[in-house]
Amino acid sequence: MTKKILTELTETEIRELFREELHQALAKYGNATQSNKRRIVSFVEGCKYVSISTSHGYKLTSQGLIPHSKRGKYIYFDLEELDAWMLANKVKTVNDMQTEIEDYLKKNAKG
Repeated sequence: MTKKILTELTETEIRELFREELHQALAKYGNATQSNKRRIVSFVEGCKYVSISTSHGYKLTSQGLIPHSKRGKYIYFDLEELDAWMLANKVKTVNDMQTEIEDYLKKNAKG
């Protein structure tokens, strides 16, 4: 059997109360998921994260070409560092290159 509660709250007050409860629940859930998010991952997980084979991962770490940490014989990755590493060599768009050319020509224009 469903309980019915009679109230003297207006529709606007009920909506505001619901909105506040929803906001609190979302804030609590958002904080919980953020704090539980792993930042440091194992070598294999890091390789999967950047979509490379483990053999290529070993090559990159041994040459110091990818950010990593070592504890004994184990290799670890920081996901934030991997994100930055993957985005480090941004390819310029045609618009970016055109703007660069125009700026260069303006700076070096004779006359």
